[in-house]
Amino acid sequence: MDTRYCTLFAAPHVIPSTPTTSSAATFGDLKGFAGEMADAVLRQILGWVEPSTPVNVYSGFSTFLKAVEDGDCQVGIQAMFKTSTREECCTVFTNTFFEGGYAVLVREEAPSGHWLKNLISRLVLDIIVTGILAIFLMSNLIWVAERKSGLFSDGYLYGIPEAMWFSCMSLMSGDVGGTRQIPRTIIGRAISVLWVFFGIVLIAMFTAELSSAFTEQKLSRSLIETIDDMSGLTMCTTGPFYQAYFADTIRGMGLGIKEYAVEERENDYATCIQLLKDKVVDGVLGNREELVNVFNRGEGNGLLVTPIFEKAFYAWITPPNSTDAMLNTIRQSMNVAMLKFREGTVETVPTYKQLVSKYYFGDPSVISRAGLSNSYGSDWVLYGLTIGVVSVYIVLMTFTKLSVWWVRRRSNKLSDSQSLPSLTKGASSKSERMMLSMVAHLEGSKSTNLRLSGHEGSKSTNLRAAGSSGTLATNASLQASELEDETLDSFRNNA
Repeated sequence: MDTRYCTLFAAPHVIPSTPTTSSAATFGDLKGFAGEMADAVLRQILGWVEPSTPVNVYSGFSTFLKAVEDGDCQVGIQAMFKTSTREECCTVFTNTFFEGGYAVLVREEAPSGHWLKNLISRLVLDIIVTGILAIFLMSNLIWVAERKSGLFSDGYLYGIPEAMWFSCMSLMSGDVGGTRQIPRTIIGRAISVLWVFFGIVLIAMFTAELSSAFTEQKLSRSLIETIDDMSGLTMCTTGPFYQAYFADTIRGMGLGIKEYAVEERENDYATCIQLLKDKVVDGVLGNREELVNVFNRGEGNGLLVTPIFEKAFYAWITPPNSTDAMLNTIRQSMNVAMLKFREGTVETVPTYKQLVSKYYFGDPSVISRAGLSNSYGSDWVLYGLTIGVVSVYIVLMTFTKLSVWWVRRRSNKLSDSQSLPSLTKGASSKSERMMLSMVAHLEGSKSTNLRLSGHEGSKSTNLRAAGSSGTLATNASLQASELEDETLDSFRNNA
């Protein structure tokens, strides 16, 4: 199809494959999100263009918009904010292909609050929770492997605390024998080797994160995080579009925000960034994706990009002539192809998701530094699993303790010498037998029998001790009596 295409180089949306100042390019020269999307939509899906198809390049947003408005360009390839003002006056937008928005580039400021609060980051919490969950898992594995070897108690709820102590000490120190509990089975030793290696990695991550938390970059925050934080501050704006947005929207909010306007292209923030670093202005107003791209140019030292404070949608533009049948056909075909590309129903290289992760990286809802989000999403699955495991263990331990107490009361009414298995057999109901069997399994039959018969054992021991003492005393008295009789007989004979 004989269509006139044009673009505007503005990173990260459209980037030339090689630096150039020429007003002519080809589709093979276009990189960036919108540039590579044009290849996927217009060449791979629609088949309208080839890598050698020419594209006119304009040097500014005003001339780019004017060329589309006048019909000199039928398809404007850029990531343009879709606004009602532009739709009414100048262009007709295609379907939107990404949700971006307005943000502010600001300086990093010293942290507020207690140093400990700034030290505990989301990643530190993730590492701690991972360690707790891993200790519970390791405790169960090593107990299963070693419970028959006599390393731990036979009962689950009494053996697991011992295995947990073993797991904690070997994780922290990396020394399995330091707990004086050395695995005796091959499986137990293999598990211990892997556990020590995991502990080294986990402790290294924890130490590295704590160390980085003490650096100035980590212990920093943004002076501006919401639109209300801009009250009374000075924002630097570039080009007619952002200056018009400031006049129509920001100034009308009544927050007393001041403007420092510079005569530069909308996506050229060099002067504003220098003013920000010199503390002449408090922030730079712009497109979030373009502001984050500043970090890729090596200009992000000491700077942050705030979360988006007003959302906007990206789209391509076409001329406003709605009576042109060919233009309407072009728009309709491109809109369908864009939906297919975004939904992934047609195979393209690259895919839509690959372009997003490559050029529009970071979470727009949080502060970003160096092109990446500094916040970590809440891993509720990990937290929930850890809380669940710990809760189940506590409930089982409580149930078993109460059950043992009940069993002891019942055993006192019967015979002190009666073991738990015999109590189980003699239970009067099925529920009692089930509970006694569960207690025997969880606590261990040997340890339970010892605990139940401990009172009788102490009594019998005392009786045996007393019996032994009585025998000794009787023997001693008999020997003394015999010696006395022999002495009297000898005296009589001598007399």
